[in-house]
Amino acid sequence: MKRFSMISTAMAALAGRRVKTGFAHRLIGVALCMFALASAGVGQVTEAWVARYNGPESSYDRAFDVAADAAGNVYVTGFS
Repeated sequence: MKRFSMISTAMAALAGRRVKTGFAHRLIGVALCMFALASAGVGQVTEAWVARYNGPESSYDRAFDVAADAAGNVYVTGFS
């Protein structure tokens, strides 16, 4: 199956990590995707976690913005 990803510019800070949201295209449908990146220095970025959402009927899902609160909760806006 052909796949490619496109990451939006939405980003939030969470406990020293950058949380980004975007969407990943697949052959059929689009899945919303969030992930956290931790940086230990220049060129040293690691993936901390990934969360994906595929809405009803594997239809088009897209995130527009992401925010994080002091308790560590992550909020994503978009549509499905």
